[in-house]
Amino acid sequence: MNTIFVGLSKYILTIFAAFYTIQCFLSFSFTNEEDRYPFYVLQTLFLSAFHVSAFACLSIRMGQPNNLMMLCLAEEVFLIGFLLLYKFLYRDSSWLLTSNTCFFLATSFVMLTRLSLSKSLKQFAIAALCTIITMAIPFIVQRFGLFRALTFHYAIFGIAALSAVFIFGAVTRGSRLSFTLAGVTFQPSEIVKISFILCLSGLLARDSFAPPPRGRVLISSLIAAVHVLILVLSRDLGSALIFFIVYFIILYASLRSPLTLFSGAILGGAGAFIGYRLFSHVRNRVIAWRDPFSVIEGQGYQITQSLFAIGTGSWFGMGLMMGSPDKIPIVEADFIFSAISEELGCIFSILLILVILSTILMFMNISLRVNSAYYRLVALGISACYAFQIFLALGGVTKFIPMTGVTLPLISYGGSSVFSTMLMLQIMQGIYLIRSQYS
Repeated sequence: MNTIFVGLSKYILTIFAAFYTIQCFLSFSFTNEEDRYPFYVLQTLFLSAFHVSAFACLSIRMGQPNNLMMLCLAEEVFLIGFLLLYKFLYRDSSWLLTSNTCFFLATSFVMLTRLSLSKSLKQFAIAALCTIITMAIPFIVQRFGLFRALTFHYAIFGIAALSAVFIFGAVTRGSRLSFTLAGVTFQPSEIVKISFILCLSGLLARDSFAPPPRGRVLISSLIAAVHVLILVLSRDLGSALIFFIVYFIILYASLRSPLTLFSGAILGGAGAFIGYRLFSHVRNRVIAWRDPFSVIEGQGYQITQSLFAIGTGSWFGMGLMMGSPDKIPIVEADFIFSAISEELGCIFSILLILVILSTILMFMNISLRVNSAYYRLVALGISACYAFQIFLALGGVTKFIPMTGVTLPLISYGGSSVFSTMLMLQIMQGIYLIRSQYS
Protein backbone atom coordinates (compact mmCIF):
# COMPACT_ATOMS: atom_id res chain seq x y z
CA MET A 1 0.00 0.00 0.00
CA ASN A 2 2.84 2.35 0.89
CA THR A 3 4.52 1.60 -2.44
CA ILE A 4 1.35 2.50 -4.37
CA PHE A 5 0.91 5.73 -2.38
CA VAL A 6 4.53 6.74 -2.93
CA GLY A 7 4.24 6.04 -6.65
CA LEU A 8 1.07 8.10 -6.97
CA SER A 9 2.15 10.87 -4.60
CA LYS A 10 3.58 13.18 -7.27
CA TYR A 11 0.22 13.16 -9.09
CA ILE A 12 -1.72 13.58 -5.84
CA LEU A 13 0.35 16.57 -4.77
CA THR A 14 -0.09 18.22 -8.17
CA ILE A 15 -3.87 17.72 -8.02
CA PHE A 16 -4.11 19.29 -4.56
CA ALA A 17 -1.94 22.22 -5.69
CA ALA A 18 -4.09 22.64 -8.82
CA PHE A 19 -7.33 22.82 -6.83
CA TYR A 20 -5.72 25.27 -4.41
CA THR A 21 -4.62 27.49 -7.31
CA ILE A 22 -8.06 27.43 -8.91
CA GLN A 23 -9.59 28.73 -5.68
CA CYS A 24 -7.09 31.63 -5.69
CA PHE A 25 -8.43 32.99 -8.95
CA LEU A 26 -12.08 32.09 -8.41
CA SER A 27 -12.05 34.29 -5.31
CA PHE A 28 -11.38 37.33 -7.52
CA SER A 29 -14.88 36.91 -8.96
CA PHE A 30 -16.34 38.45 -5.79
CA THR A 31 -15.75 41.92 -4.43
CA ASN A 32 -17.13 41.15 -0.97
CA GLU A 33 -14.70 39.28 1.29
CA GLU A 34 -17.54 37.33 2.95
CA ASP A 35 -18.69 35.96 -0.42
CA ARG A 36 -15.24 34.42 -0.86
CA TYR A 37 -15.41 32.30 2.30
CA PRO A 38 -16.49 29.05 0.56
CA PHE A 39 -13.45 29.28 -1.71
CA TYR A 40 -11.18 29.99 1.24
CA VAL A 41 -12.49 26.96 3.14
CA LEU A 42 -11.69 24.78 0.13
CA GLN A 43 -8.28 26.42 -0.13
CA THR A 44 -7.50 25.54 3.46
CA LEU A 45 -8.54 21.92 2.91
CA PHE A 46 -6.37 21.58 -0.20
CA LEU A 47 -3.46 23.29 1.55
CA SER A 48 -3.62 20.81 4.43
CA ALA A 49 -4.08 17.87 2.07
CA PHE A 50 -0.98 18.88 0.11
CA HIS A 51 1.13 19.41 3.22
CA VAL A 52 0.13 16.18 4.99
CA SER A 53 0.39 14.04 1.82
CA ALA A 54 3.87 15.39 1.07
CA PHE A 55 5.07 14.61 4.59
CA ALA A 56 3.51 11.15 4.47
CA CYS A 57 5.54 10.46 1.33
CA LEU A 58 8.71 11.88 2.91
CA SER A 59 8.24 9.84 6.09
CA ILE A 60 8.00 6.62 4.06
CA ARG A 61 10.97 7.35 1.83
CA MET A 62 13.20 8.78 4.56
CA GLY A 63 12.34 5.97 6.97
CA GLN A 64 11.42 8.31 9.83
CA PRO A 65 7.61 8.02 10.03
CA ASN A 66 7.23 8.99 13.68
CA ASN A 67 9.60 11.98 13.71
CA LEU A 68 8.46 13.46 10.40
CA MET A 69 4.76 13.05 11.04
CA MET A 70 5.19 14.74 14.44
CA LEU A 71 6.94 17.59 12.64
CA CYS A 72 4.12 17.64 10.09
CA LEU A 73 1.54 17.83 12.89
CA ALA A 74 3.37 20.74 14.52
CA GLU A 75 3.57 22.60 11.20
CA GLU A 76 -0.08 21.87 10.48
CA VAL A 77 -1.13 23.28 13.85
CA PHE A 78 0.99 26.37 13.12
CA LEU A 79 -0.42 26.92 9.60
CA ILE A 80 -4.09 26.35 10.44
CA GLY A 81 -3.72 28.19 13.74
CA PHE A 82 -2.19 31.14 11.92
CA LEU A 83 -5.08 31.25 9.43
CA LEU A 84 -7.79 31.04 12.08
CA LEU A 85 -6.15 33.37 14.60
CA TYR A 86 -5.46 35.94 11.90
CA LYS A 87 -9.07 35.93 10.76
CA PHE A 88 -10.22 36.19 14.36
CA LEU A 89 -7.97 39.21 15.04
CA TYR A 90 -8.52 40.88 11.65
CA ARG A 91 -11.98 39.95 10.46
CA ASP A 92 -11.81 42.19 7.38
CA SER A 93 -8.31 41.16 6.32
CA SER A 94 -7.52 39.48 3.00
CA TRP A 95 -7.73 35.73 3.52
CA LEU A 96 -6.06 35.19 0.14
CA LEU A 97 -2.83 36.84 1.27
CA THR A 98 -2.84 34.88 4.54
CA SER A 99 -3.65 31.60 2.81
CA ASN A 100 -0.98 32.11 0.14
CA THR A 101 1.56 32.87 2.85
CA CYS A 102 0.77 29.50 4.40
CA PHE A 103 0.97 27.76 1.01
CA PHE A 104 4.44 29.18 0.36
CA LEU A 105 5.60 28.20 3.85
CA ALA A 106 4.15 24.69 3.47
CA THR A 107 6.01 24.28 0.17
CA SER A 108 9.18 25.53 1.84
CA PHE A 109 8.79 23.13 4.80
CA VAL A 110 8.27 20.17 2.47
CA MET A 111 11.24 20.88 0.19
CA LEU A 112 13.62 21.85 2.98
CA THR A 113 12.72 18.68 4.90
CA ARG A 114 13.63 16.72 1.81
CA LEU A 115 16.89 18.67 1.31
CA SER A 116 18.04 19.23 4.89
CA LEU A 117 16.03 18.32 7.98
CA SER A 118 18.09 20.61 10.20
CA LYS A 119 17.47 23.61 7.94
CA SER A 120 13.78 22.71 7.74
CA LEU A 121 13.53 22.80 11.52
CA LYS A 122 15.29 26.18 11.59
CA GLN A 123 13.00 27.53 8.87
CA PHE A 124 9.95 26.37 10.83
CA ALA A 125 11.21 28.05 13.99
CA ILE A 126 12.07 31.24 12.08
CA ALA A 127 8.65 31.33 10.38
CA ALA A 128 6.83 30.85 13.69
CA LEU A 129 8.91 33.56 15.38
CA CYS A 130 8.44 36.00 12.47
CA THR A 131 4.70 35.37 12.53
CA ILE A 132 4.51 36.21 16.23
CA ILE A 133 6.65 39.34 15.81
CA THR A 134 4.75 40.70 12.81
CA MET A 135 1.22 39.71 13.89
CA ALA A 136 0.56 43.15 15.37
CA ILE A 137 1.67 45.09 12.25
CA PRO A 138 -1.83 45.37 10.67
CA PHE A 139 -3.21 46.69 13.98
CA ILE A 140 -0.41 49.26 14.19
CA VAL A 141 -0.95 50.34 10.58
CA GLN A 142 -4.71 50.55 11.06
CA ARG A 143 -4.51 52.37 14.39
CA PHE A 144 -1.41 54.55 14.06
CA GLY A 145 -0.48 54.48 10.35
CA LEU A 146 3.00 53.96 8.92
CA PHE A 147 4.55 56.90 10.75
CA ARG A 148 5.08 59.11 7.72
CA ALA A 149 6.68 61.71 10.00
CA LEU A 150 9.67 59.33 10.30
CA THR A 151 10.47 59.59 6.59
CA PHE A 152 14.03 60.85 7.09
CA HIS A 153 14.57 58.45 9.98
CA TYR A 154 13.84 55.59 7.56
CA ALA A 155 16.55 56.97 5.27
CA ILE A 156 19.07 57.25 8.11
CA PHE A 157 18.30 53.72 9.29
CA GLY A 158 18.68 52.28 5.78
CA ILE A 159 21.96 54.02 5.03
CA ALA A 160 23.39 53.13 8.48
CA ALA A 161 22.39 49.46 8.19
CA LEU A 162 23.83 49.06 4.69
CA SER A 163 27.01 50.89 5.73
CA ALA A 164 27.42 48.51 8.67
CA VAL A 165 27.35 45.57 6.28
CA PHE A 166 29.84 47.28 3.95
CA ILE A 167 32.25 47.85 6.86
CA PHE A 168 31.74 44.78 9.05
CA GLY A 169 29.98 42.29 6.77
CA ALA A 170 31.34 38.90 5.83
CA VAL A 171 32.15 38.18 2.19
CA THR A 172 29.88 35.51 0.67
CA ARG A 173 30.45 34.47 -2.95
CA GLY A 174 32.22 37.76 -3.68
CA SER A 175 29.62 40.01 -2.00
CA ARG A 176 29.22 41.54 1.44
CA LEU A 177 25.70 40.46 2.31
CA SER A 178 25.44 39.93 6.06
CA PHE A 179 27.07 39.99 9.45
CA THR A 180 26.76 37.75 12.47
CA LEU A 181 25.82 39.03 15.91
CA ALA A 182 25.56 36.72 18.94
CA GLY A 183 25.55 33.71 16.66
CA VAL A 184 22.66 35.01 14.53
CA THR A 185 23.29 36.01 10.91
CA PHE A 186 21.48 39.09 9.58
CA GLN A 187 21.11 40.36 6.02
CA PRO A 188 20.09 43.99 6.60
CA SER A 189 19.34 44.74 2.95
CA GLU A 190 16.21 42.58 3.28
CA ILE A 191 14.79 44.85 6.00
CA VAL A 192 16.12 48.06 4.44
CA LYS A 193 13.98 47.37 1.36
CA ILE A 194 10.95 48.22 3.47
CA SER A 195 12.41 51.35 5.11
CA PHE A 196 13.53 52.43 1.62
CA ILE A 197 9.96 52.15 0.27
CA LEU A 198 8.51 54.00 3.29
CA CYS A 199 11.09 56.78 2.91
CA LEU A 200 10.50 57.32 -0.83
CA SER A 201 6.72 57.17 -0.42
CA GLY A 202 6.82 59.75 2.35
CA LEU A 203 8.94 62.10 0.25
CA LEU A 204 7.10 61.79 -3.05
CA ALA A 205 3.43 61.41 -2.03
CA ARG A 206 1.15 64.46 -2.13
CA ASP A 207 -2.30 64.42 -0.54
CA SER A 208 -3.78 65.95 -3.70
CA PHE A 209 -2.12 63.29 -5.90
CA ALA A 210 -0.24 66.14 -7.58
CA PRO A 211 3.39 65.62 -8.69
CA PRO A 212 5.89 66.28 -5.87
CA PRO A 213 8.06 69.44 -5.84
CA ARG A 214 11.40 69.24 -7.61
CA GLY A 215 13.19 69.60 -4.30
CA ARG A 216 11.53 66.45 -2.98
CA VAL A 217 12.41 64.60 -6.19
CA LEU A 218 16.04 65.66 -5.85
CA ILE A 219 16.24 64.62 -2.19
CA SER A 220 14.64 61.24 -2.91
CA SER A 221 17.04 60.71 -5.83
CA LEU A 222 20.05 61.44 -3.61
CA ILE A 223 18.80 59.07 -0.90
CA ALA A 224 18.13 56.33 -3.46
CA ALA A 225 21.56 56.89 -5.05
CA VAL A 226 23.31 56.50 -1.68
CA HIS A 227 21.45 53.24 -0.96
CA VAL A 228 22.28 51.80 -4.36
CA LEU A 229 25.90 53.00 -4.25
CA ILE A 230 26.55 51.31 -0.89
CA LEU A 231 25.05 48.07 -2.20
CA VAL A 232 27.20 48.27 -5.34
CA LEU A 233 30.33 48.87 -3.24
CA SER A 234 29.32 45.85 -1.14
CA ARG A 235 28.92 43.95 -4.45
CA ASP A 236 25.36 43.02 -3.51
CA LEU A 237 24.26 43.76 -7.05
CA GLY A 238 21.01 41.76 -6.90
CA SER A 239 19.71 43.92 -4.06
CA ALA A 240 21.07 47.07 -5.74
CA LEU A 241 19.02 46.22 -8.83
CA ILE A 242 15.86 45.72 -6.76
CA PHE A 243 16.33 49.09 -5.01
CA PHE A 244 16.98 50.77 -8.35
CA ILE A 245 13.82 49.36 -9.96
CA VAL A 246 11.64 50.12 -6.93
CA TYR A 247 12.85 53.73 -6.88
CA PHE A 248 11.99 54.37 -10.53
CA ILE A 249 8.59 52.71 -10.25
CA ILE A 250 7.66 54.86 -7.23
CA LEU A 251 9.08 57.93 -8.97
CA TYR A 252 7.09 57.18 -12.13
CA ALA A 253 3.89 56.67 -10.10
CA SER A 254 4.35 60.05 -8.42
CA LEU A 255 5.42 62.03 -11.51
CA ARG A 256 3.42 60.06 -14.12
CA SER A 257 5.99 60.96 -16.78
CA PRO A 258 7.15 58.40 -19.41
CA LEU A 259 10.50 60.18 -19.36
CA THR A 260 11.05 58.70 -15.89
CA LEU A 261 10.89 55.15 -17.20
CA PHE A 262 13.08 56.03 -20.19
CA SER A 263 15.69 57.59 -17.90
CA GLY A 264 15.56 54.53 -15.65
CA ALA A 265 16.15 52.21 -18.60
CA ILE A 266 19.15 54.26 -19.77
CA LEU A 267 20.69 54.46 -16.29
CA GLY A 268 19.99 50.78 -15.66
CA GLY A 269 21.70 49.76 -18.89
CA ALA A 270 24.70 51.96 -18.11
CA GLY A 271 24.90 50.57 -14.57
CA ALA A 272 24.80 46.99 -15.84
CA PHE A 273 27.64 47.71 -18.28
CA ILE A 274 29.75 49.36 -15.59
CA GLY A 275 29.09 46.47 -13.19
CA TYR A 276 30.14 44.00 -15.88
CA ARG A 277 33.41 45.87 -16.43
CA LEU A 278 34.22 46.37 -12.74
CA PHE A 279 33.32 43.07 -11.06
CA SER A 280 34.77 39.71 -12.01
CA HIS A 281 31.91 37.71 -10.41
CA VAL A 282 29.45 39.59 -12.63
CA ARG A 283 31.48 38.66 -15.72
CA ASN A 284 31.54 35.04 -14.55
CA ARG A 285 27.75 35.03 -14.20
CA VAL A 286 27.31 36.52 -17.66
CA ILE A 287 29.64 33.87 -19.11
CA ALA A 288 27.65 31.16 -17.34
CA TRP A 289 24.40 32.68 -18.65
CA ARG A 290 25.52 32.97 -22.28
CA ASP A 291 26.86 29.42 -22.66
CA PRO A 292 26.91 27.48 -19.39
CA PHE A 293 27.77 24.17 -21.03
CA SER A 294 31.06 25.53 -22.38
CA VAL A 295 32.17 26.22 -18.78
CA ILE A 296 30.31 23.37 -17.10
CA GLU A 297 33.28 22.49 -14.92
CA GLY A 298 33.59 26.06 -13.65
CA GLN A 299 31.29 29.09 -13.77
CA GLY A 300 28.52 27.18 -15.52
CA TYR A 301 28.28 24.25 -13.11
CA GLN A 302 25.51 25.67 -10.93
CA ILE A 303 23.22 26.79 -13.74
CA THR A 304 23.74 23.62 -15.79
CA GLN A 305 22.81 21.47 -12.80
CA SER A 306 19.75 23.66 -12.35
CA LEU A 307 18.73 23.18 -15.98
CA PHE A 308 19.33 19.41 -15.73
CA ALA A 309 17.11 19.29 -12.64
CA ILE A 310 14.28 21.27 -14.26
CA GLY A 311 14.48 19.18 -17.45
CA THR A 312 14.62 15.88 -15.57
CA GLY A 313 11.48 16.69 -13.61
CA SER A 314 9.29 16.77 -16.74
CA TRP A 315 5.55 17.34 -16.17
CA PHE A 316 4.95 15.56 -12.86
CA GLY A 317 8.44 15.33 -11.42
CA MET A 318 10.61 12.45 -10.26
CA GLY A 319 8.79 12.30 -6.94
CA LEU A 320 9.98 13.39 -3.50
CA MET A 321 13.38 11.86 -2.62
CA MET A 322 13.72 10.46 -6.16
CA GLY A 323 15.73 13.30 -7.74
CA SER A 324 19.24 14.62 -7.17
CA PRO A 325 18.78 18.28 -6.20
CA ASP A 326 21.74 18.02 -3.81
CA LYS A 327 24.01 18.24 -6.86
CA ILE A 328 23.07 21.92 -7.20
CA PRO A 329 25.21 24.18 -4.99
CA ILE A 330 23.24 26.35 -2.54
CA VAL A 331 20.04 24.57 -3.59
CA GLU A 332 18.18 25.39 -0.34
CA ALA A 333 18.44 29.14 -0.95
CA ASP A 334 19.06 30.42 -4.47
CA PHE A 335 18.00 27.31 -6.42
CA ILE A 336 15.11 25.82 -4.48
CA PHE A 337 12.82 26.35 -7.49
CA SER A 338 15.00 23.92 -9.45
CA ALA A 339 14.60 21.29 -6.72
CA ILE A 340 10.83 21.83 -6.75
CA SER A 341 10.73 21.44 -10.54
CA GLU A 342 12.79 18.24 -10.44
CA GLU A 343 10.86 16.39 -7.76
CA LEU A 344 7.35 17.90 -7.96
CA GLY A 345 7.36 18.62 -11.69
CA CYS A 346 6.83 21.37 -14.22
CA ILE A 347 3.06 21.51 -13.69
CA PHE A 348 3.47 22.06 -9.95
CA SER A 349 6.08 24.76 -10.65
CA ILE A 350 3.67 26.55 -12.99
CA LEU A 351 0.93 26.30 -10.35
CA LEU A 352 3.33 27.79 -7.79
CA ILE A 353 4.03 30.70 -10.15
CA LEU A 354 0.28 31.20 -10.59
CA VAL A 355 -0.22 31.37 -6.81
CA ILE A 356 2.58 33.95 -6.69
CA LEU A 357 0.81 35.84 -9.49
CA SER A 358 -2.44 35.85 -7.51
CA THR A 359 -0.52 37.41 -4.60
CA ILE A 360 0.90 40.11 -6.87
CA LEU A 361 -2.57 40.79 -8.30
CA MET A 362 -3.92 41.17 -4.77
CA PHE A 363 -1.10 43.58 -3.97
CA MET A 364 -1.94 45.65 -7.04
CA ASN A 365 -5.64 45.54 -6.19
CA ILE A 366 -4.88 46.96 -2.75
CA SER A 367 -2.68 49.73 -4.18
CA LEU A 368 -5.39 50.77 -6.64
CA ARG A 369 -8.27 50.72 -4.16
CA VAL A 370 -6.73 52.82 -1.40
CA ASN A 371 -7.47 56.50 -1.97
CA SER A 372 -4.41 57.86 -0.17
CA ALA A 373 -1.37 58.92 -2.19
CA TYR A 374 1.06 57.85 0.54
CA TYR A 375 -0.41 54.40 1.11
CA ARG A 376 -0.83 53.90 -2.62
CA LEU A 377 2.90 54.51 -3.19
CA VAL A 378 3.81 52.22 -0.28
CA ALA A 379 1.60 49.45 -1.67
CA LEU A 380 2.95 49.97 -5.18
CA GLY A 381 6.54 49.92 -3.91
CA ILE A 382 6.00 46.67 -2.00
CA SER A 383 4.27 45.16 -5.05
CA ALA A 384 7.18 46.12 -7.31
CA CYS A 385 9.78 44.88 -4.80
CA TYR A 386 8.06 41.52 -4.34
CA ALA A 387 7.33 40.99 -8.04
CA PHE A 388 10.82 41.95 -9.21
CA GLN A 389 12.47 39.73 -6.60
CA ILE A 390 10.36 36.84 -7.90
CA PHE A 391 11.44 37.69 -11.46
CA LEU A 392 15.13 37.73 -10.52
CA ALA A 393 14.89 34.49 -8.54
CA LEU A 394 13.02 32.54 -11.23
CA GLY A 395 14.85 34.15 -14.15
CA GLY A 396 18.23 33.24 -12.72
CA VAL A 397 17.56 29.54 -12.15
CA THR A 398 15.94 29.08 -15.58
CA LYS A 399 18.74 30.92 -17.48
CA PHE A 400 16.34 33.63 -18.60
CA ILE A 401 18.68 36.21 -17.06
CA PRO A 402 22.13 35.94 -15.42
CA MET A 403 22.09 34.70 -11.85
CA THR A 404 21.72 37.39 -9.19
CA GLY A 405 21.73 35.35 -5.98
CA VAL A 406 18.24 36.53 -5.03
CA THR A 407 16.09 34.16 -2.96
CA LEU A 408 12.50 33.09 -3.63
CA PRO A 409 10.40 34.84 -0.92
CA LEU A 410 9.02 32.57 1.85
CA ILE A 411 10.15 29.44 -0.03
CA SER A 412 13.95 29.66 -0.03
CA TYR A 413 15.87 29.02 3.18
CA GLY A 414 16.83 32.21 5.01
CA GLY A 415 15.63 34.03 8.10
CA SER A 416 16.13 37.61 6.91
CA SER A 417 14.19 36.94 3.71
CA VAL A 418 11.30 35.32 5.59
CA PHE A 419 11.13 38.18 8.09
CA SER A 420 11.18 40.93 5.45
CA THR A 421 8.54 39.18 3.32
CA MET A 422 6.29 38.69 6.35
CA LEU A 423 6.68 42.39 7.12
CA MET A 424 5.67 43.28 3.57
CA LEU A 425 2.63 41.02 3.70
CA GLN A 426 1.53 42.40 7.06
CA ILE A 427 1.92 46.01 5.92
CA MET A 428 -0.20 45.18 2.87
CA GLN A 429 -2.82 43.65 5.17
CA GLY A 430 -2.80 46.83 7.23
CA ILE A 431 -3.33 48.95 4.11
CA TYR A 432 -6.11 46.57 3.05
CA LEU A 433 -7.81 47.11 6.40
CA ILE A 434 -7.64 50.94 6.22
CA ARG A 435 -8.50 51.31 2.52
CA SER A 436 -12.12 52.20 3.39
CA GLN A 437 -10.97 55.14 5.53
CA TYR A 438 -9.67 56.87 2.40
CA SER A 439 -12.37 55.84 -0.04
